[in-house]
Amino acid sequence: MIPNSLRFRLLGAAAIVILVAVQVAGGLLLVLFERNVIRLVHTELDAGLAQLATFLSRDESGKPQVRVGTEDASFRQRYSGRYWQISADGEVLLRSSSLGSAVLEPASILEPKQAVWHQPLIGPDKQRLYGSLKRVVLEPALPGQQAASFLLVVAIDVAEIRALDALNGQLRGDVFAALAVLAAILIAAAWVQVLVGLRPLEVLRIGIEKVRVGSARRLSDEVPSELHPLVAETNRLLGAQEKAIERARARAGDLAHGLKTPLTVLGALARKLREEKKAEFADELEQQLKSLNQHIERELTRTRIAAGASVPRKTSVEPIVGRLFRTMEKLPRGDRIDWSLSCEPHISVPVEEADLAEVLGNLLDNARKWARSEVGITVKAMADSIELLIDDDGPGVPETDRVRVMSRGTRLDETVPGSGLGLDITKAVVEAYGGQMLLDSSVRGGLSVRLTLPPVDQQRAGD
Repeated sequence: MIPNSLRFRLLGAAAIVILVAVQVAGGLLLVLFERNVIRLVHTELDAGLAQLATFLSRDESGKPQVRVGTEDASFRQRYSGRYWQISADGEVLLRSSSLGSAVLEPASILEPKQAVWHQPLIGPDKQRLYGSLKRVVLEPALPGQQAASFLLVVAIDVAEIRALDALNGQLRGDVFAALAVLAAILIAAAWVQVLVGLRPLEVLRIGIEKVRVGSARRLSDEVPSELHPLVAETNRLLGAQEKAIERARARAGDLAHGLKTPLTVLGALARKLREEKKAEFADELEQQLKSLNQHIERELTRTRIAAGASVPRKTSVEPIVGRLFRTMEKLPRGDRIDWSLSCEPHISVPVEEADLAEVLGNLLDNARKWARSEVGITVKAMADSIELLIDDDGPGVPETDRVRVMSRGTRLDETVPGSGLGLDITKAVVEAYGGQMLLDSSVRGGLSVRLTLPPVDQQRAGD
């Protein structure tokens, strides 16, 4: 039997270790939160700066201009605390509507060697600001002009940053209160463990061994009553681990989605190389892109099907379609197509937002390649399903080829860019959510893709 003196020494040592570990963890959490607040501010400012640089160009007289309608609403509200400004040689050339007649003095700006730098600024009515700055050089718009350098500034009111600091102070109290409760629970658990002894832990060790080798998913509750709390907590940990694996699969799918746009851009570069009579480089680039795209699409299918057993969230259709239309207009031929949406108000589908964007994005991109001038989406709520109809005025697909065209890698026309994976991927994702996908003739004369999904309130078996 363990002496009482040893029990108290073990309990004291465990309590000290727990308290130190909890305090260190709390400090690290607060440091990480503060760092992420700063990173969040920098990320937001740099994103605004990058957007401003993207829409900046020069007119025929050589003066800078920003594409109309591209600025955020916060930059249009007077003295909103969000500002941007473009200057050259100490002269302010363009500014956001929120600045009014005020300026961010270029003379007060010190340029370090970094491409983008951050520093405090003074705004309207001596408003304290924190800004992100960058100098860009634009090529001449017409022959005979010279390249010009412009200073771009995007700033935010310091009061908004202080609001995040206030949140940090509230979090500090909550973190230490929660950690104090956690420390108390852990010390009590250590006391129970020391009092009861170590012999019953052998039963737990055997149960954990079964979980490790895969003969069991959870620890059995047929253990001494003293171990029931530990068994319950361990089983919760195993459940959390399974959820973490599901999240990792979903993130893998998000990564595949994020790579699609750069691959499309690289494909456009390959076509440009071919137009510039650099066929050898274009062939190699297109071959590597095709291989990479096939790998991404294959992994995307696996992650989406693996996540099919999870409960989908309710996703509104109209905002997703609006974003996709704007994206399609930036792709080749997209600005020459009339995109239309007929959707009942506030209609939603029981599909994850990323999955819905994947499905509709594939179908709209396919329609963009084949349509002559029109692509439309019709969304209707039926008695026991939700129907999405995507049709175009292209050449369509013969009835004899409609089953074959949805097979992996099948392409009816090799002259049109694509991997032949889009319809197969789309069909797999739709079916993973208990839906169906059918091809038919469009009233516009081209192809019609009909998606049938269960209603939002319908729960699948096992949910």
